Amino acid sequence: MNNANTILPNMLEWAVTRAGHDYQVYLEEHDNVRKWALGEKKPTLKQLEDFAHTLHVPLGYLFLAEPPREEMPIPMFRRVNDRLNIDIYDTVNILHDRQEWLRQYLMQVNGEELQFVAVHNQNDNPTNVCATMRQVLSLPIDWATKLATTEEALNRLAGVMEEKGVIVNFNSIVGSNNHRTLSVEDCRGFALADKYAPFIFVNSKDAKAAQLFTLAHEFAHLLIGYSAGLGDMDIQNTPATERLCDDVAAEFLMPKALFDILWRAFPEDFVSISRKSKVSRYVVARCAKDYGYITQQEYWQYYQQWQQEPQPVKKGTGGDFYINTIRRMSRTFLLYVNSALSSNQILHTEAYRLTGLKGDTYRKVFNSQYIYG
Repeated sequence: MNNANTILPNMLEWAVTRAGHDYQVYLEEHDNVRKWALGEKKPTLKQLEDFAHTLHVPLGYLFLAEPPREEMPIPMFRRVNDRLNIDIYDTVNILHDRQEWLRQYLMQVNGEELQFVAVHNQNDNPTNVCATMRQVLSLPIDWATKLATTEEALNRLAGVMEEKGVIVNFNSIVGSNNHRTLSVEDCRGFALADKYAPFIFVNSKDAKAAQLFTLAHEFAHLLIGYSAGLGDMDIQNTPATERLCDDVAAEFLMPKALFDILWRAFPEDFVSISRKSKVSRYVVARCAKDYGYITQQEYWQYYQQWQQEPQPVKKGTGGDFYINTIRRMSRTFLLYVNSALSSNQILHTEAYRLTGLKGDTYRKVFNSQYIYG
């Protein structure tokens, strides 16, 4: 480790490029950093703290002689995958840290293993995996058609999963940092499989129908016991495991028996079937292909046509702070943390660290009308 406030140029370059910036451009725009790199000036501790905070790098790393080896804790399949995305990296690690704590906590309070996690493997037939999914969640094939909106379907499915012991997180930022957003292209969602505390993350910036599909897809990951995440992918180059989970999600959300009924009621009307079933047009077309109603060529024609359409811009409305906080961290997880705190199994500092909430804000969240459902 170097002397106080002495940062080697290679560590400056690493910190800048790690955050996704062009190093030379960054030096041109930040004269102080340029002078540090050339040895013309030494940074103050406060300057280094600000630098580390801005680039989302642990301060202590800057004093190393060589960059630490950092790898994504789980496979993350996305179209652009040539460098570490620190926003996804930090998000996965935040949830992994919570998972590690929750596993230990549940084991201490005699929590039981969840029998459905890893009950299948990556080589199993999608129909068999889907049958297990339907059995575990105890939902009839037409459950979503009985709900008015896709959002209701999304909340219903997430609620059932949480009742079964899954921690479901809906978020589109890193932790609670509104300045660090997660793009849908880089991360639609991921699953962290665990027998005691399985976690699912869904990017809440995505369209509701897409979130519904992601939620089902990630639950399939839990059933096969394989932790992984997914962003935008070239559909023709999707890895085998992701195709399996896609197949399971499609069959779960749109089983053939239901599709046959809807297709007869709305023949070749992808929009009406989508609204009724709460899945996207893409899933409807995929099922039409899989169930023999349209050809592979027709499917690709629809797919490419819809890909060319301008995508609606999702405008954030802010929403209620307490509702957003609970959805971001999961009501179930928050209640576990508060239970551990109330029974003196953890200190306030640990509860604050696990939730990212502090003092009065923590108290207000747990006094809100939404925390107990």
